[in-house]
Amino acid sequence: MEVTRILRILVTILLVVTFILVVVSAYGESREIGAMVRLSDATSSIVTRLATNDLAWTDDKGVQHSYVLNADLLERLEFKRSLGGDNFAFQVSIFSKHGDFENFGPRPPVGRMTCSLIAPAALWHVDRVVPARLKVVTWYL
Repeated sequence: MEVTRILRILVTILLVVTFILVVVSAYGESREIGAMVRLSDATSSIVTRLATNDLAWTDDKGVQHSYVLNADLLERLEFKRSLGGDNFAFQVSIFSKHGDFENFGPRPPVGRMTCSLIAPAALWHVDRVVPARLKVVTWYL
């Protein structure tokens, strides 16, 4: 009877230790997934702000055209953002039929989590609008 009691205690301890290890492992994964979700949301927010405000082309009448990009504005763009209490840096590229623009902004760090998003847009090029793609790569600072 004493042996069965010892075996029950050992099995109970084993189950408790296993449960603790599973919870700790799940917590680490949950934190990493949460960081990826925040990075994805930040990338989407940055792309939207660039396309509708920071890089939007303004015509002669002063009307700002969302999703029509002015590549000349890339030179004075700040490549860091603070969103939701986290700090992010990003790199911007604009691709069009009339030639690709180089990457603007800092290079993404090697070995760190990044998120990229490509959005359709238009580009104001030589007094006309041409189809383009806006690519943004974002990472935590």
